[in-house]
Amino acid sequence: PDQDPHGRVFLDFPPRAFKAIVDHLRLLRLTPEDAILDPPAVPRECRKEFEDLAWLLGVQRFVLAGPLWGTAPAGPGMGRPPRRRTCFCVRRQPARKSMSS
Repeated sequence: PDQDPHGRVFLDFPPRAFKAIVDHLRLLRLTPEDAILDPPAVPRECRKEFEDLAWLLGVQRFVLAGPLWGTAPAGPGMGRPPRRRTCFCVRRQPARKSMSS
């Protein structure tokens, strides 16, 4: 990776698209496993840039494939997505039934 004169990693990616991808991956990690996170709502003017960057980073299935189950443990106060994010939709689903019942 490229580095600046101080040895810090320099990421040469489009800022809006990169931020949308990082924000969505963070929300996916924070969303409880019993909830579904919809794909990010990306403005039309940066949609192609967003899709291209997702492909380059190899994260298309996490940000473009459709709604995904969260990955955080379910439970009160655990893994709740930030309330200030209004462009992402999290919806609760009934608990998954185990195969042993």
